[in-house]
Amino acid sequence: MLQYYKEIISVQLTERYEINRYLNSGNSQTFIADALGVNKSTISWELRRNVPKRGKEANVYDALKAQIKTSNRHITKPKNSKFTIALKK
Repeated sequence: MLQYYKEIISVQLTERYEINRYLNSGNSQTFIADALGVNKSTISWELRRNVPKRGKEANVYDALKAQIKTSNRHITKPKNSKFTIALKK
């Protein structure tokens, strides 16, 4: 099931496999969105962020590679940290 975090929909690995299966079957983004029960912009956003632009696998969506790219983005994104008075000294 899609999880909501700060009003942003995050697509899980199972949904990524479904997207991959539907794309390989030749279905449109609108059809995929209806099948998964999400807005079509969510599917568009997922494909825009996770389809390679260059290389021999350019313009080919791969669910596992999309999950790895997303996990790496979450690991390396800047984190907010709160400093206590002891840490500021």
